[in-house]
Amino acid sequence: MRTLTYYGNPILRRMSEEVINEDVAALIEDMKIVLTDEGGLGLAAPQVGENVRVILVDYSKLDDPLFDTIIPFVNPRIVNESKETETLEEGCLSIPGIYEDVKRPREIVVEAEIPGEDKRRSIQTEGMTARVFCHEIDHLNGILFIDRISRIRRQLLTKSLREIKRKYGNKS
Repeated sequence: MRTLTYYGNPILRRMSEEVINEDVAALIEDMKIVLTDEGGLGLAAPQVGENVRVILVDYSKLDDPLFDTIIPFVNPRIVNESKETETLEEGCLSIPGIYEDVKRPREIVVEAEIPGEDKRRSIQTEGMTARVFCHEIDHLNGILFIDRISRIRRQLLTKSLREIKRKYGNKS
């Protein structure tokens, strides 16, 4: 069983590999358990120690009629984003206790494979759902939400981030 990977673990800073002919069913099931146990809105494979391009989005917690459960997305990529942005508070399961305002596109279009479907799907989404996709796809690119805040705000978090590293080490 995979467990959550925390800030300080180098896998969170690596670019994830495309999934090509790999069976990711067991990974997705483990990720669903972690996401449900931790109560997040989304989860990326690096957050459970796997360097592949797989994310989950928990639609049951979002005001979005597209789905009503946790949906896995394989090899997701943002193909379009609105110029309009909004700034909202974000947190991350891998950086517990830290919440900061992050500016993200208001609307995006994501292309991804959904296991069990024959072809890539194009998904247009907005608001909080778009934010979750952006946050999780950032993880696949080795980017954390704290990389999207001002240098001054990051400096103010230095002590808290050091404490997270100390508490969790490189546990995965």
